[in-house]
Amino acid sequence: MAGLKALLSQVNTSLDAHERLDTLVVIEDEWTVNNKLLTPTLRIKRREIEKKHAHLYDEWSQQKAVVVWQNTHASNASSV
Repeated sequence: MAGLKALLSQVNTSLDAHERLDTLVVIEDEWTVNNKLLTPTLRIKRREIEKKHAHLYDEWSQQKAVVVWQNTHASNASSV
């Protein structure tokens, strides 16, 4: 987890203030063509991902954690 925190910090140093990320969410579900989260050319379908996880955004931000691990099958999250 320290590696993910360090990676987020490194990425944020190269971004403008309005682009910086507060939280990194690690989601258990795979993103595949079959579950319609990737196109056949393996591009991310951002709208589909947002639709699937939007109901969790408030929960994630309220945790005030740098890294959140989301177990989507059990509908619970742990944070660091």
